[in-house]
Amino acid sequence: MPLAEVEGWLDNLLDFIEEEHVIRLIYTHANRKEYALEALSHLAGRAARDQDEGRLLVWPMSRFATFLNRYEQTEATFSHGPAGWQVRLANRAGLEDITVALYVGARRYRVLGRNLSWRQEGEWLYLTTTANMAENQIYVREQD
Repeated sequence: MPLAEVEGWLDNLLDFIEEEHVIRLIYTHANRKEYALEALSHLAGRAARDQDEGRLLVWPMSRFATFLNRYEQTEATFSHGPAGWQVRLANRAGLEDITVALYVGARRYRVLGRNLSWRQEGEWLYLTTTANMAENQIYVREQD
């Protein structure tokens, strides 16, 4: 298989991870052949660049496992009314880096709450708690 094809496959894998906001374990037993080392160098360089640019997060698997266990224990409730959305998150182990997605359609929203970062991509609003707190209340109001 040509090296360019392998590099394209690795690029497609990283594109998918970044676009879909998912966790993937990338594991290999590469040999010391020039071909394998060049492919891994391409992967490492692309991952480092994307992490520096804020599009990718690279952690050891143990840290992702701890995060996913905490994520599974997080309680989330969503309420919708005339004023917009209210999102309540709770986890005794902490909410730092916990993200929830809220479908908002084509409308633009403003987000109210504490210790938050958020971004709207297409018709989805992604809300992330940025502090290790046990509860968070988030209010999402439609912009005029």
